[in-house]
Amino acid sequence: MAKLLTALAVLLTLGACSNGNKPMSDARLREFATRYATAWSTQDPQRFAAFYTEDGRLQINDGDSSIGREAIAATAGVFMAAFPDMIVDLVSVAFDGDGDVDGDGDGDGDG
Repeated sequence: MAKLLTALAVLLTLGACSNGNKPMSDARLREFATRYATAWSTQDPQRFAAFYTEDGRLQINDGDSSIGREAIAATAGVFMAAFPDMIVDLVSVAFDGDGDVDGDGDGDGDG
C-alpha cells in the first residue's frame, strides 16, 4: 500500500476560544491545536467541525475556504473518505495576535 504524506495548512478563527480580547496562552493554544490535529484522525467530520464557531473558516492547503460548521464538516468528510487511514500529527502552530492561527501538520495514511 502506498503511504501518503500530506501537509495541512489550516486557518481557523479562535474568537470563541479566547477570553474576550485576551489571547490564549501558548500552552493552551498548543493543547487546543493538538486536540484539533487529533480530531482529523477520528474519521468523524462532526467532531472535527465542533472545533469551529458557526461562522468559522477552514482552508486546506491552497483550496477554497469552507465557512461554517456544516461546510467544514462536509469538507472534512470528503477529505477523510479520500484518506481513511490518515493520522495527523501537529508539527507547528503560531498565533498572530489577531485571532488567527496558522498550523502545519503531517498526515500519514493509505488512500
